[in-house]
Amino acid sequence: MPNTFPPEIGQFVQQELAGHVYKSRDDLVIDAVRVLRELTLRYQKLKDDVQQAIVQADRGEVMVLDSSATRAKARKRMAE
Repeated sequence: MPNTFPPEIGQFVQQELAGHVYKSRDDLVIDAVRVLRELTLRYQKLKDDVQQAIVQADRGEVMVLDSSATRAKARKRMAE
């Protein structure tokens, strides 16, 4: 695996290492890959959910959103 980064990434890596959050470049890269994996999985789930919602909407399985009532419920919960 290459041991060099583009300048803007290399600068970020150096800043993170200087902040003593990561012990080594390897630790930083491993964590970055874990985060990327999690974000990729979440993104795919979101895409799947949106696609499912589109299919449901195409079948007429939709609800009218009453934003005033939703805001009122949220305000009531926050006040509790």
